[in-house]
Amino acid sequence: MRASVDHEPQRYERLVVECARELAADPRGPLAYSWTLGLVLALPYLATRKPQDGDVGAAFDAAQAVARALRDAPCTHQGHPFQGDLEGELGNMADVLRELADDGRRWTDLRPRDAWLCPRNVAGHARAW
Repeated sequence: MRASVDHEPQRYERLVVECARELAADPRGPLAYSWTLGLVLALPYLATRKPQDGDVGAAFDAAQAVARALRDAPCTHQGHPFQGDLEGELGNMADVLRELADDGRRWTDLRPRDAWLCPRNVAGHARAW
């Protein structure tokens, strides 16, 4: 997504809206982590937009839906990645997302994979908005 922002801003906007639409349609679904982290990756772009722009509203609404849907999910983790430095995480987030999406990829993050996939972590990233 990020590669498109400078060269194809309209395509990037469509990707952000699509991501938000998918997340809003199934905030508890098996891909909620992927759509949520995708929107987190879009935060720097969305910060440059006006609040009334459609992509910002769609992303904000989707983030609220996932935060409500997952915030009280049962959890046994001592901590979650969303509790760290979000701004510092943005550079690493695309790699984490690729590794989460592919069980065959070697896990390189220092925090456990299951903590990233935890519904409470997903809700925490959604609340970062």
